[in-house]
Amino acid sequence: MNIENLENIDNLPEHLKKEIVKRKMEEFIDIYSWENHVYIIGSLGEKRKSGYKIHIKKVKEKNIGEWEIIVEKEEPKKGDIVAQVINHPLAVLDIKLEASHLFPNKVIIKNEKGKIIKRMKLRKKENDK
Repeated sequence: MNIENLENIDNLPEHLKKEIVKRKMEEFIDIYSWENHVYIIGSLGEKRKSGYKIHIKKVKEKNIGEWEIIVEKEEPKKGDIVAQVINHPLAVLDIKLEASHLFPNKVIIKNEKGKIIKRMKLRKKENDK
């Protein structure tokens, strides 16, 4: 697997950019496929002050076709001095699958403490619009 942490959404397929913009107010983590890429997108929704971040820390192939993803959320601590600004914390991983790696059909997403956040069963869709 070739994993790249994307700093912005400019290089994403157009339908994924539209999906992110449509859902920017909500907190979510989802997985999308496009050709030989798997995109993991995590959002904290709209926040009204700075200091919020989301990180996709690790993607691990547990078994054939089964991935485990570790997600970390940061938020300002009580008493921190932060700017009052509207923002939309977002993390995007682009995973290019090589011939030796299978598309995941089962994904378990956990927080940094190991608590399961979400379980997903995936189906590969070629060139979704």
